[in-house]
Amino acid sequence: MTLQKILKHAKAAPLLLFAALLLTSCGSDTPAASVKDTDAAISATPVPEPAKETEDSTDSEPAEASSDGSNNDSGKTSGQPESKQPVTVDEIPSSFRLDVPDVLQNPELPTGCESVALTMALMYEGFSLEKTTIADEYLVYTENDNLAEGYYGDPHSDNGAGCFPPALVRTADLYLDSQQSDLQGVDLTGVSLRDLFAYVAGDMPVIVWNTMYMEEPYFTGEEFSLNVTTYRWYNTEHCVVLSGYDLDRGIVYINDPLEGIVERNLEAFEAYYDEIGRFAMVIQ
Repeated sequence: MTLQKILKHAKAAPLLLFAALLLTSCGSDTPAASVKDTDAAISATPVPEPAKETEDSTDSEPAEASSDGSNNDSGKTSGQPESKQPVTVDEIPSSFRLDVPDVLQNPELPTGCESVALTMALMYEGFSLEKTTIADEYLVYTENDNLAEGYYGDPHSDNGAGCFPPALVRTADLYLDSQQSDLQGVDLTGVSLRDLFAYVAGDMPVIVWNTMYMEEPYFTGEEFSLNVTTYRWYNTEHCVVLSGYDLDRGIVYINDPLEGIVERNLEAFEAYYDEIGRFAMVIQ
């Protein structure tokens, strides 16, 4: 694949939701993706507490997880976080929500959603880092145009592309090694969305690949392979953090690097997650 081809299908520059519904998602020869019924697919209204504003990321002190949606002001212990395990199927509560720091990718990283999603997950585990630390110092770049092996482009520009879980796992491990942490990135590719709830209930935010503004996935025709897995590139690709869910209400809580903390319809979010390829990872 050439540089020209990959940048043609790079993620669109982040826009306000209104503009996103009207404009083409990537190159001028690509039709704009349609958006499903807003009542079913998206709620762009910011979700109230327990979200925290964390633009000044070095001062953040994420709080403990809560199964009833309430805050725990004792905070998490920084330093050397301990490895966690997902709960068993029988232990998954009907609702669970984590107080994951809210970090927005703009204006510094218009195509850096993967780096920012990883930053939020690391901050939840008690690590202190700036919004751009991952993108500037640890992000793994591809050497052969394979987005499964590394990021392609420049996350500081509108022409950046992105990367898939193996590349972000390697990026996470580089950072964790620099902190002399025993934690590591774990690739959860292929795990169903419902099974990811076991990780959330186990006190682990899950980094998930979905679409920007809940636009329908639009396949660019570009594919990448690594080991036995094929990765299909969508021009609406977006990386977010799954920070909670409520089965009774049929919603998931998402820390979106573009929109902040929002609610998504569970079934719509799950459908796009499945279509894109079930790509996810955690810090464990």
